[in-house]
Amino acid sequence: MTGWPPFGAWLKASRKALDLRQEDLAFRVGCSFKTIEKIESGERRPSRQVAELLAAELGVPADEREAFVRYARLAGQYGRTTAEPAPPPDTSPWRALLYGFTNLPALPVALIGREKDLEAVCALVRREGVRLVTLVGAPGIGKTSLAVDAAGALLGSFEDGVFFVGLAPITDPGLVPGAVAAALDVKQSGNRPVEDALVDHLREKRLLLVLDNFEQVAGAAPLVADLLAGCRWLKVLATSRQPLHLRGERQYAVPPLDTPDPSVRQDVAALARFPAVALFVERASAVRSDFTITEENADAVARICARLAGLPLAIELAAARVKLFSPRTIASHLESRLQLPLLVGGSRDLPARQQTLRSAIEWSYDLLDRGEQTLFRRMGVFVGGCTAAAVEAVCNAAGDLPPGAIESLVDKSLVEQEEAGLGEERFSMLEMIREYAAERLEESEEAGEIRRVHAGYYLALAEAGDKGLRGPDQTAWLARLDREQDNMRAVFAWAEKNGEVDHGLRLVGALAWYWELRGYFSEAQERILSMLAQPGAEKRTQGRARALNAAGRLAQLEIGVAEPLLRESLAIAREVGDKWGMVSALHNLGNVATNGGDFASARRYHEESLAIAREMDHRWGIAWGLMGVGHVALSEHNYAAARSHFEESLAARKQIGDRWGIARSLNELGDVTYLQSDYATARARYEESLAIHRELGHKGFMEVVLLNLARVAHAEGDLQRARRLYAESLDLFREQGKRVGIGLCLAGLASSAYAQGDLERAARIFGAAEALLEAAGYQMDPVDSAAFDRPMAEARSRQDLAPLWAEGRAMSIEEVVRYALEGAADPQQTPRE
Repeated sequence: MTGWPPFGAWLKASRKALDLRQEDLAFRVGCSFKTIEKIESGERRPSRQVAELLAAELGVPADEREAFVRYARLAGQYGRTTAEPAPPPDTSPWRALLYGFTNLPALPVALIGREKDLEAVCALVRREGVRLVTLVGAPGIGKTSLAVDAAGALLGSFEDGVFFVGLAPITDPGLVPGAVAAALDVKQSGNRPVEDALVDHLREKRLLLVLDNFEQVAGAAPLVADLLAGCRWLKVLATSRQPLHLRGERQYAVPPLDTPDPSVRQDVAALARFPAVALFVERASAVRSDFTITEENADAVARICARLAGLPLAIELAAARVKLFSPRTIASHLESRLQLPLLVGGSRDLPARQQTLRSAIEWSYDLLDRGEQTLFRRMGVFVGGCTAAAVEAVCNAAGDLPPGAIESLVDKSLVEQEEAGLGEERFSMLEMIREYAAERLEESEEAGEIRRVHAGYYLALAEAGDKGLRGPDQTAWLARLDREQDNMRAVFAWAEKNGEVDHGLRLVGALAWYWELRGYFSEAQERILSMLAQPGAEKRTQGRARALNAAGRLAQLEIGVAEPLLRESLAIAREVGDKWGMVSALHNLGNVATNGGDFASARRYHEESLAIAREMDHRWGIAWGLMGVGHVALSEHNYAAARSHFEESLAARKQIGDRWGIARSLNELGDVTYLQSDYATARARYEESLAIHRELGHKGFMEVVLLNLARVAHAEGDLQRARRLYAESLDLFREQGKRVGIGLCLAGLASSAYAQGDLERAARIFGAAEALLEAAGYQMDPVDSAAFDRPMAEARSRQDLAPLWAEGRAMSIEEVVRYALEGAADPQQTPRE
């Protein structure tokens, strides 16, 4: 069957048949040639006035002009056509409209950002053998608009018409046959059932029936089945929060609009191409004619669209607020979780349920049965989604939910389901829907209990993860904990608000190792110090000991800060009999002592830590203890002993499958060979270590390995590579706020500048590095000393460089970093001998 072309394509072909240019037709109609150009390309539809003038100029018979105007207004809105225009059809393409072959409502505004969806839905409806297509999706996702747009694009594929049945006002499934009959102008006669009249009317018709908002009359699904069974050419396009669950049904999940990532800086032109941004700008300009996306507001618009997760209704409601608020103010409101109160004031020609986002969600909530409503509000406790196991443990702890409740919420598009890997299913809600669910939870009497169970579940998960990260399942546990960080943050907020201090302290202790592996040092420090500052945190509990140990480990390069924290942690661990806490605190105290040059104390701490780990048969702790003892031997230049301890630690780590530990031991063995001037072997071990860290996404030690590789490159005379590696390491140290690491990287960049003959720059950077390391109380270890002692001593000894050295000591971190990176000498110039 030959379909009708879009109106723009038909207009272009008709104009060319009359040998008219766009300018000629525009002059005759009395509009700009740009208007004709946009109509022909499908970018806009003609106004009624322009359509009437086109009808007159193109010779449309007077009795067909009303139908022509309807055709132009409907078929002109269905997107851009990229195909060559079709020749004018033999039969006037608007005749179906003249004879009442459609009642599609004209969309008041153009559909934006749905080109791919429109194409996919049309292809699905046209496919041979497909009789029923259901557009499913959350409230406000734009199902109706997409259905109407698709139906309009399909006008030429159904010779008996396309008819729209709006079911939003109906809640009784028994009224649906009458609504369909009214849309099709089917008359009842006598006592004959209207269903029979519909089948008779549609039996041989090639017709598309659009059933909008079917979710609230789901009981009428048998009617659809009967119509499809009795009318072989009939096709149905439905919109619903849930499928109709009929044989042969094809579902199309309407997705949110694509949104930009606010953390990625993009220019205005690139942002404007995102459908969500385009929709915001178009709707905002409708209420404020001078609104455009600019360099000043682009970041805020991107944040708005991302925060609203590409939900069209939410974006339209937010855009309407630019009449009163700037995009920056709107973004701030949304990021303060005030989106539901803000998103009001929709167009008055929309149904009441769509005039505020809250109404749209509430309408969907009211259609749920009691068990579904219970699960829905309980799921508001989860932030960032959850696993099926979490739903069962937190929401059904009392076993009071009906079977299949979660599947029903997924079916009704209020909850989204995805395969999360690791054999786990994961469920989530769009943020606005989750916020509404959380509000309903807070209104209920069970809110406190649900939040308590949620907090307990995620503490247990974090504590299991703390153990899992030290063995062969490390990668899986990293991925699992990555996905649950929003829930963990929600537990911290709950603990602080409700005075659950020990719960919060235990949680920071359990997550400390995860934070270190991922390099989340800023968040770790903020969480730990916040929990330790809570009233009641001074009680000498295992939770406090673990939190103090985590804080001390974070600060271990700053001796004066770390030592008292770790001493108190060790004392409490001894008091409460926490052997693992003792192993960890002793190890960290050993590291602090080594960093401060107190090798006797360091050996004592590490040996006691190792002895307790052996007593516990804790293989990860044993490997850790061997590494600590090896560090002391390395610091005392006993390379043979250091190598022996590091190799034994590596063997233990391989035995338990600790990939991070393997990478760490390879780095330590690289240190030994570096100090023995075997640079090729050192480089190979460092590169193997770095590859493992990159593979696992471990930022928490990657910067150290990069620093070591930079020192090897420098020793081998490759100053260009050394400087690049120093800079890469510096970026990671800065990202994590590690001042000692920043100081060491600066010393490396200063050494490179000195080797290249840029003495002034080297002196300033050396001065800044020295000040940073002194402030932390850090004593350079043998690897640091081997790399930096000679050039630093030479530069310090020169009287002519003393003022520059003093200038560097007075520079801020940001000043010296910028100075070190922006103007170094050409790395190709001849190095100093």
